[in-house]
Amino acid sequence: SYSISVMDLSDTDNIRYAERKSNNGFQPGSVGKLAVVTGLFCALENIYPDDFDKRIEILKNKKIRAGYWALPNIHTVPFFNPDNNKFEKRLLVANDVFSLYEWVDHMLSVSSNGAASVVWKELILIQEFGKDYIDLTEEEAEVYFKQTSKKELSDISIQVVNDPLRELGIGENEWRLGTMFT
Repeated sequence: SYSISVMDLSDTDNIRYAERKSNNGFQPGSVGKLAVVTGLFCALENIYPDDFDKRIEILKNKKIRAGYWALPNIHTVPFFNPDNNKFEKRLLVANDVFSLYEWVDHMLSVSSNGAASVVWKELILIQEFGKDYIDLTEEEAEVYFKQTSKKELSDISIQVVNDPLRELGIGENEWRLGTMFT
């Protein structure tokens, strides 16, 4: 059931290409995480188009608890304790808290599905609350998710990760991300 393609560029005058099952389509989860981070950076730029420092401030200072969004997850993430200078890797638990920057890092560097779902959730909140996102509490966010219809949430979640790709010229037949990672 696997597809593969290989391009040999070792002799640029004689480039060779081979493929097997090239028409089989797959969407690896790690590529989907690039769609999520693209959506995040676009959403931050949309609310602060002329203030790069404000975007960085949100990424650095917004603290987010994992909650049920990050579970289950099979990828460990790094933890550093500056008090005892100890480093460990472990699975996420619901009470873990990281900055939005750190969640993005866990999503991309170790391909954490739990982190990807947390970032996607935050992307939805940025889209819906705009500049008010920075002061949004976890409780207010949960009220939003409970009071918004499942259909509307589904539409928004698909929109926030796919619309930036459409704007880049990547069509729906080429790429579409539809469901959370957890």
